[in-house]
Amino acid sequence: MKIIAKSLTNVKVEVQSGRHKFIADEPAGVGDDAGPDPCALLLRALGACKVMTVMMYARRKGWQLNHVEVRLETNNQWH
Repeated sequence: MKIIAKSLTNVKVEVQSGRHKFIADEPAGVGDDAGPDPCALLLRALGACKVMTVMMYARRKGWQLNHVEVRLETNNQWH
């Protein structure tokens, strides 16, 4: 897997993974609030990984599982 992160204006960053691109940024005042901040991106990745893992495990075991929801929260005091 190859990830490319490029600085744009202010602290805004374009992140590319394969054919997918998105913007990461910091909230207004520090950045331009053009996208989620790095902590939110990390929580999103962890949440997606957990949901995918549970779904694939259930599929492998032959369990009928229609929905998985994970809620993550951080007390991000860096801003």
